[in-house]
Amino acid sequence: MGTGLGAGLILNGAIYHGTSDSAGEVGHIRLSEEGPTEYGKVGSWEAFACGAGISKLAHLRNPQQFPDTTPTAEIVHRALAGDPPALAIIHEVGLWMGKGLAVLVDLLNPEMIIVGTLGSF
Repeated sequence: MGTGLGAGLILNGAIYHGTSDSAGEVGHIRLSEEGPTEYGKVGSWEAFACGAGISKLAHLRNPQQFPDTTPTAEIVHRALAGDPPALAIIHEVGLWMGKGLAVLVDLLNPEMIIVGTLGSF
């Protein structure tokens, strides 16, 4: 949930790479026909839930409160301070994150899903 949104898939105790070494690009799953665009795909999971996507979503939903140059860190800090427009964005991000995770659960029936980030927003 940082710059992008990817997954490491461990199947039968080994990392699954896929036939072209690109397994785990779950962020490219389209969750909606509308929404922000990330990596050329409108409405992808990544567009709703990665660092850059959060900023784009905020601008799309409320351009007066969130100019297109608003850093994701500012949105997060505002939400943590109780700012209603920022809280609404983070709430929506959580809903999209849950929808994407539900797709993975339906598709893979995993024993566990771990959500994290390698860096800061």
